Amino acid sequence: KITNNDTDPANTLQADLTWSTGTGADVGKANLDLFLQQNVVFDAATSTFTSIGTSYHSSQKTSGFETLLLASSDTDQVYWFAVPYVSGSGAVNFTLIVNGFGWTDLKGTSSFLASDVGHAVFFGPFTKTGETFPQGRSISLTPKGGKIFAIKTNNFRK
Repeated sequence: KITNNDTDPANTLQADLTWSTGTGADVGKANLDLFLQQNVVFDAATSTFTSIGTSYHSSQKTSGFETLLLASSDTDQVYWFAVPYVSGSGAVNFTLIVNGFGWTDLKGTSSFLASDVGHAVFFGPFTKTGETFPQGRSISLTPKGGKIFAIKTNNFRK
């Protein structure tokens, strides 16, 4: 728990997701979630996922803000952040900001069309190794915010 004047916990990685549906529009028109996926298989040659893996942590609210925290005690492996468009009736712009041990305000932005309900955007990969969270290998796609890459996939299933 963080209170006034506290610092972020040591050796963690925090991801914060915010979204909007346009000026003056009700943010409740769209429900996005934030997942940390493990065992994801991405084929860079075809730019497709052969497996979206399984959810390791998730944040599922309807407030326009989601957050996840990965600690040094969590499983060492390769992860991806997944932002699924769970439900809604309009276009959505969103921002994912990652901070923590070795990461400083690494930002990825993307958007969904109204017809993208059920789709997800994946950001990654990155590898958790002990108390470090180095960013993953480069993928031959357009980068979204530093070294995190965003890839949209169809029919996200938790």
